[in-house]
Amino acid sequence: PGIVEEKSRVGDWEGDTGARHRGAVLSLVDRASRFTLLALLGGRTAGETGEAMCKRLGPYKEFVHTITTDNGKEFAAHREVAGALEALFFFAQPYHSWERGLNEHTNGLVRQYFPKATDFRKLDPAAPAS
Repeated sequence: PGIVEEKSRVGDWEGDTGARHRGAVLSLVDRASRFTLLALLGGRTAGETGEAMCKRLGPYKEFVHTITTDNGKEFAAHREVAGALEALFFFAQPYHSWERGLNEHTNGLVRQYFPKATDFRKLDPAAPAS
């Protein structure tokens, strides 16, 4: 929808997962406020990713209008996520990462703390930040 492109309302989210075979991090960023949510994933299954999206966005449900991700198989549970959050779910066109540009930029910032070689399976989500 046009209002998403305007970036004038809170509640239009971009999402992605990072890493491949070493666990992953789900990143969700609001286009207007740039508010960012991260979730540590043991893998990149659709079920785990969908559950993490609902868990992270659930407390902000009233501020979730749309979610845009890439076409990765980890987002195959998009219908369940959209239903649970009462939001519209969109996919960027293949190889059009700029359609989720803020999320790509945010992932770059996250990589300052977790480089691409990070094995996310070895991180303890309950450990205090150092």
